[in-house]
Amino acid sequence: FATGVPDEVVMSLVQQYIDSSVWSYCQMSQVCKAWLKTFSNDDQWNQEWNRRFAQRPTDCDAATWRQRYANAHTIERKFASGSFDFRSVDPRGSTVYNLTTVGGKCLAACGDGVIAYDLAGLSRSTDVKPVARFTVDNNDLAGAALCCLPTAGGGVVAGFQQGGLAYWNAGDEQGMCWEAHTKGVKAVALLGSSILSGSADHAVKLWDLGGAAPVCTAHLPDIMGGVTGISPIMGAGSMAVISCRKGARVWDFRAPGGTAVVASLRTDDWCLCVEGSRTDSNIVRCSDKAVHTWDLRTKTRIHEPLHRHERLIAQFKTDGGYRLVSCGLNGQVKTSSLEGVELARVM
Repeated sequence: FATGVPDEVVMSLVQQYIDSSVWSYCQMSQVCKAWLKTFSNDDQWNQEWNRRFAQRPTDCDAATWRQRYANAHTIERKFASGSFDFRSVDPRGSTVYNLTTVGGKCLAACGDGVIAYDLAGLSRSTDVKPVARFTVDNNDLAGAALCCLPTAGGGVVAGFQQGGLAYWNAGDEQGMCWEAHTKGVKAVALLGSSILSGSADHAVKLWDLGGAAPVCTAHLPDIMGGVTGISPIMGAGSMAVISCRKGARVWDFRAPGGTAVVASLRTDDWCLCVEGSRTDSNIVRCSDKAVHTWDLRTKTRIHEPLHRHERLIAQFKTDGGYRLVSCGLNGQVKTSSLEGVELARVM
C-alpha cells in the first residue's frame, strides 16, 4: 500500500483520519522511504496550500511551502482549540472574547470576568459605560472569561480559560465558580432550566443548578477536536447542536446519559459556530468558511452555502431567521437577508 498509491491520494487519506495534519504529515514521513519523499515534496505542500489557503497571502518569511502551510495551520488550529492569547489591547481594559446582547443589554466576556453594559436609548456617539461587573474569587478555576450568557430571571453564566464555570444570581456581582472542565470552556448554552458547557477538553456537560451545588447530569466525552460552539434547538425540548473539528452533531439529552446522536453534519473545514433555527426546529446552521443550512429530517444541506469567506468564519448570527451576519478570521464581515432563501426553501 505504501509504495503503490499516488502522493495526493496518500495525503488525502492521512488528512481524513488524523487530528493535526501538519505535524502528523511530518511523522508519516518516517513510515518508509516512499512516504518520506511524498511528505517532503514541497510541490505537494504547494498544492495543499492552494487547496486550503488559496485566498490567503503567503508568509514571505517561510522558506518552503511546507513551513507556510504549517504557520497558517497553526493559527487556524489555535483558534479552533481555544488557545487564546490573553493580553490587553487597551491599557484601560482587557481583551474581549465574547459578546452577547439581550433586551437592550450587552454582556462582554473578557480578561476581567464579565462586564454588563446598558445599550437602551444610546446614540451613535454615546460612550457606553459598564453598569455591572461579574467576577469570581478563585483564579485557579477562572482566568479570562471566554464565553457568557444571560439566564432566565436576570442571572449570568460564564465559562473561563482555566476550565471553571461560574453562575451569578440576579443582583449578585460575586458568583459561584466550580471546576467544570480540565481546559478552557469555549461555549455555554441554556437547555431548559439546565446549562450546557463545552470545552477544549473534548467534553460537553449538562448542569443542574437547582440544588445547593451544581450537579452534572449528563457528560459527553471524546468530542473529536474539542467543542467550538453549542446552540439549543428551539422547540425541540432537550436537543442541542454541538460543533467540533469537522462538523456538528445534534444530541438528544432526554436519552439516558445524554448519548443519543440525532444527526451528524460534516463540513469541509473546521466548524467554529453552530445555531439552531429560531423558527423551525428541523433547521440547523453551522459554518466553516461558509454558512451551511441543514434539514435534520433528511440530514442534507437544503441550499447553497451562504457568506463564503476567504478564511474560517469566527462567528455568525441570525435574527429571527430573516437576517444573517458573519465575520471571518481575516476581519471580513458579511450581512444578508434570509427571507428570499427561506421562501425558496418552503415553496
